[in-house]
Amino acid sequence: MRVISHSVLLLGLVVGIAACGGDSNDDPVVNNNTNFTAFVKGLLDNDPNSKPVNINNRNFRFTNQENPDAYDDVLSSNN
Repeated sequence: MRVISHSVLLLGLVVGIAACGGDSNDDPVVNNNTNFTAFVKGLLDNDPNSKPVNINNRNFRFTNQENPDAYDDVLSSNN
């Protein structure tokens, strides 16, 4: 009888953990090859009062890592 009660308890724990675990990932799947520089330039061009951009499920491609002038066209040198 004790083995049965332990088995039921263990089964209940496993089912409970399985039901609670996991992330309800409702974020839309985005193009998985996003150019980071173009993405950031788009953010800088947006209205500062706009809603935050969701970056979940987005893989960035860094094509301008060695380019110190990558953002010169959107950033003022007076700052």
